[in-house]
Amino acid sequence: MKSKFSLRWTVLVCILFSYSCRKDKDSIPVTPPDGNTATAVGTPVGVATAKIIDETGGEVSSDDGTVKIIIPAGALDVAKEIRIQPLTNQLPSGVGNAYRITPHGEQFSKPVTLVFKFKQDDLTSTLSEFLDVAYQDTLGSWQAISNPVLDKVNHEIRITTTHFSDWTYFKSLKLEPAAATVEQGAVIELKLTTTFPYVDPDDVPTGSATTPVYTSPRALRPDEIKGWSYNGEGSLDPDGSKAIYMAPDHVPSANPEAIAVNINLHRKGQFMLIANMTVLGEEQVTYLRVDEDYLSPLNKGKCAMYLYGSFGTDAGAGKRSVKVDGLDAAIDL
Repeated sequence: MKSKFSLRWTVLVCILFSYSCRKDKDSIPVTPPDGNTATAVGTPVGVATAKIIDETGGEVSSDDGTVKIIIPAGALDVAKEIRIQPLTNQLPSGVGNAYRITPHGEQFSKPVTLVFKFKQDDLTSTLSEFLDVAYQDTLGSWQAISNPVLDKVNHEIRITTTHFSDWTYFKSLKLEPAAATVEQGAVIELKLTTTFPYVDPDDVPTGSATTPVYTSPRALRPDEIKGWSYNGEGSLDPDGSKAIYMAPDHVPSANPEAIAVNINLHRKGQFMLIANMTVLGEEQVTYLRVDEDYLSPLNKGKCAMYLYGSFGTDAGAGKRSVKVDGLDAAIDL
């Protein structure tokens, strides 16, 4: 009979052997955490557009030019009114309006194409590769279309569908803050989040064309981040999907300072997001005075505001403006 001591060692060796043979990916949680994907339905805003499309096909665009529907010949058996109604966007990560495309539930003989036109400003805190398209199903849950087609030159995202619903495009991954103005020696936390569950869209089961979209973002897993990088004059303490930035105690030679994080997602490949931290100089305003009596000839006879003090390398000097009773005032530094 083996002793209890030798039995314990046998069990321990088996555990260690089992662990050493486990692949890295097996140690990653594969069960998605509880995440809400449903929201209320949006309400109409703006101007709706409509057009009769028959079996020969055609195109319909939203009034603001954000959405275009391309219906190929043979997709419809009879002529129908295709309508686009802008909506309040209930998806927290959604960009701009959502759009109700009707008739709901219409099944097409051939897939139709939806084209979303995005703006450069939409890329704040993300990249165009992380703009995705989702629709709201009959239960109120948002479902992203797998593998949308991105046209970076024309700022367009294209998807195909065989049904109509409420649609929007959204930021599936964000680095926040994307930019900040900080005082010398200040500390700020950066966060990297996604609204996709713990399954890459590339890994959805065979035959599935959608991925659920969380209404609250989750932190990226360690395997979804390749690493943080920073070469500034302050310090950066990375911790998985978060990083703590401490600004230098002086104005750095390169201002703003850039903090980069490399993304490692299967569907997207590897991409870099950058946050810019602008460190303020040693500004000191002695006093502010609005001269309401003297009508400055340099300001077309309007009053002027005088700011007295030492502004150093003030990063905001070129952006400063003052309004008095709704009117622009000249600024004399």
